[in-house]
Amino acid sequence: MKTCLVVDDSRVIRKVACRILKDLAFETFEAEDGATALMRCRGQMPDMILLDWNTPQSHGVDFLKALRSETRGNHPIVVLCTTENDVVRTEAMTLRVWRARIESVVFGKDDARQVTAMFSTEQEAQALAADLTGFARSQSVLVAPVSREDQARIAALNADPAIHGILVQLPLPKGFDEEAALERISPDKDADGLHPENMGKLVRGIRAARACTPWGVMAMLDHYGIDPGGRRAVVIGRSSIVGKPMALMLLERHATVTVCHSRTADLPAVCREADILVAAIG
Repeated sequence: MKTCLVVDDSRVIRKVACRILKDLAFETFEAEDGATALMRCRGQMPDMILLDWNTPQSHGVDFLKALRSETRGNHPIVVLCTTENDVVRTEAMTLRVWRARIESVVFGKDDARQVTAMFSTEQEAQALAADLTGFARSQSVLVAPVSREDQARIAALNADPAIHGILVQLPLPKGFDEEAALERISPDKDADGLHPENMGKLVRGIRAARACTPWGVMAMLDHYGIDPGGRRAVVIGRSSIVGKPMALMLLERHATVTVCHSRTADLPAVCREADILVAAIG
């Protein structure tokens, strides 16, 4: 099993990161600053280090210089979290550095400005999230998932080793085939976990990319120490983006799950029975 050291002064961020890494079969260690991180590395050198550059207490430059000196060229991979500190980033380049890059794919008409305006709020949120996490982010505007030109562009994104995740902006404009768009994304780069192969693996309980929002809800439950096992969970909404994967993730954690929708009789009464209530609508 590979090991990862998570360095961040926020206990919440460390716990969430460790939870995700454990789901990816990593053994994790934590450190709240650079000095503690260096002691951890001396005790057991990890295969990978997840470091928040902008944490003042982490003393990123000193930590990286010491790491380079003590490993004598045999460096672990350092994964960038945030990159505003140019001095630290420059020092990091002396080590093996990996920075995740996600491609946002927007399907629409020929006028890219019109498409960008349609999803301005979502795009701003994605840009903010990328800045906060240190992800590199770019965007492709495609006319139609069935055109030869756009099929070739999607294939190029799938094959590009510098792109680690592809996010299809949903919902698609009227007249576009959502399933055709999702199926053309490589399951290995499906950032939203909506490819049929990944959804099927979720049903079967097999590790794979998972829908972001439901996975975030599960991380919140873990953070607050709420075990879904044996509890009555009610999910309002049955979309493939949130509602259905949310219900499956709760079921996987041994909750008794009820899925409600627009035709559910006496919805307020059903909600009152819930120990865990997830609103996946609106």
